Amino acid sequence: MSLKLAKVSYCIGEKRLLQDISFEVRAGELVIILGPNGAGKSTLLHLAGGDYQPDEGEVRQFGFDPFVLARSQRAMRMGFLPQGNRLDFPYKVKEVVRFGRSPFMVSEKNNKRVVAEVLLAMALEELAERDYLTLSGGERQRVQIARVLAQIWGLSEGTCLFLDEPLTSLDLAHQLMLMRLLKALADRGLCVSVVLHDLNLAMRFGDLIALLDKSGELAGFGTPAEVLTPQAIQTVFSVRATLQTSKTSERPVLIFE
Repeated sequence: MSLKLAKVSYCIGEKRLLQDISFEVRAGELVIILGPNGAGKSTLLHLAGGDYQPDEGEVRQFGFDPFVLARSQRAMRMGFLPQGNRLDFPYKVKEVVRFGRSPFMVSEKNNKRVVAEVLLAMALEELAERDYLTLSGGERQRVQIARVLAQIWGLSEGTCLFLDEPLTSLDLAHQLMLMRLLKALADRGLCVSVVLHDLNLAMRFGDLIALLDKSGELAGFGTPAEVLTPQAIQTVFSVRATLQTSKTSERPVLIFE
């Protein structure tokens, strides 16, 4: 398994944020982490990425404990997009994306190629020469995503990608563009983990769903059809939902009441 969490728990002081989380994700799978505010979604992502060490249990990426790896080693094995990326210097867009190549000792020609490909993939090529600070919130978010993608671009086996609420500030077209891109990266062999709030996007694009409840426990793990049932949505989100057949997708659509 490429990503394995076994009986993972995490506390801050006396408060237990996550309790007894266990699941496994294989290379080539896109897992989407869902749950209400305060359920521990971001904490779970940081544990999986090796930023935090669990108080109980263990985390393994392709057999390695990411927490004990040097940051330089982790930087060449995974990309991580946290919430609230802040940059207050007037770099050009292409320079910000180039930061993602910093861990790799390769030719500048190769780095330029990767940056150009990622800019194209994120529909940023026309903004390449723009001052980052002049961009809109959604454009800045796409640049930050591109920076992380540049870090893992061209890698496959042994590589993880973690994104915490990457759809923040993105319009609908760019949300769909990004989700299709993440699915394509998973199909190439990456292990991709994403925190989302949109249950219908999770239903449409996720291979697996990790659903957390308000107590920080795993309310469900499995395929979207197995996890995102009306009963589970009612229990976890206190919202009534029904499933309707989609004319454009094999997967159903959630309708909320």
